[in-house]
Amino acid sequence: MSPAEPYASLRWPSEIAALDAKRALAAIAATAVRDALDAAPDAPPRVGVGSGSTSFLTLLALADRRADLPDGVAIVATSYEMEWYATAAGFPVVDLSDRPVVVAFDGADQVDPDGALIKGRGGAMRRERAVLVAAGRELIVVDTTKRVPALGGCPVPLELDPSRLFETVRAVESAAGVPVALRHGTGKDGPVVTESRGVLADLVFPHGMVITADLDAGVRSVAGVWDTGYFAPSPKRALIEG
Repeated sequence: MSPAEPYASLRWPSEIAALDAKRALAAIAATAVRDALDAAPDAPPRVGVGSGSTSFLTLLALADRRADLPDGVAIVATSYEMEWYATAAGFPVVDLSDRPVVVAFDGADQVDPDGALIKGRGGAMRRERAVLVAAGRELIVVDTTKRVPALGGCPVPLELDPSRLFETVRAVESAAGVPVALRHGTGKDGPVVTESRGVLADLVFPHGMVITADLDAGVRSVAGVWDTGYFAPSPKRALIEG
């Protein structure tokens, strides 16, 4: 049996646009992960894996390079879904703890010229943020469609405290000046519940309204907001683009 067979049949649940181009980017990202691990030989070889189709493809590309990786590579996943895929690909999955993450990779929904991001369309931004903060190096893998002159024109995900949802939504709408839409689940009634047991919603920004750090700070100041999809620029962040 080929070593590739346990994970070669893994499939993303929806069609991935521009698949060949994204696979090429994933291969570049996987090589960058290997190089980051090689540059930190004294650190436990822990790799943070983001959520979404780009991270899925990068994980498979990393599995293809298993022979080139240090012994004992373990995955810190940002969602239940990526825990499943990492395990199926043959990697041990460990929790985020006080031990460092050498490098983490993830995708993004938008990237501005300063390197600020909108993330979290898949609803895992709280764990994604924790893993990226813990990582010594961030690799953000994006195609050219994700580059924008200014963040905006797309929903910004929110993770909200379910115990005070109505009050939180009203306060966020007042702070941001735009409506909040709850995400509704499929296969179940009611809203989408995240890995952290929060409720997922979106700030609905009109085209032409720029999403800024100050606006994000105002939203985060509302009691009951656990996280948002705005990620400020980071000096340890590198973009892998194509």
